[in-house]
Amino acid sequence: MRFLVLTFMFVSIAWFVLPPRATPFDPPPHYRVWWDKTEVCSGLVGDFDAITWQVTPDSHFYVAGQWVIGAWSIFLTPSIYLAAPYQNHEMIVRHEMLHDLIGRPGHPPLFEQCYLTWPTWYTLGRVDYDYRYKRTSQYNATP
Repeated sequence: MRFLVLTFMFVSIAWFVLPPRATPFDPPPHYRVWWDKTEVCSGLVGDFDAITWQVTPDSHFYVAGQWVIGAWSIFLTPSIYLAAPYQNHEMIVRHEMLHDLIGRPGHPPLFEQCYLTWPTWYTLGRVDYDYRYKRTSQYNATP
């Protein structure tokens, strides 16, 4: 008896067919905070306002031969695609933001350094990184 196991992976590719039923949305204000955290962690600076944000109503979508919950593309304009249930999941959104900052697909060590992989996020990542970010963030600095 065969079991089909769908592995939901992040995919970042330079071009792909747009996910069906994807619709644009305006990023909520907390995305800018997440962007700032990702810039601080990575040491990179990017243009948040250049990103086109898209959401699919599905729990996952098919891109480049894989079922995914988030994707980054540079086709035409920088775009981030998110499956609706993950639209407000910090790690998923920031993972795709980091792809935009590095400007390419793949997962160099920077993803683990910033705790933007499943294994690093669900260990000490959230607690340790939030603490380090609060100590260095201009938004949380105390006079």
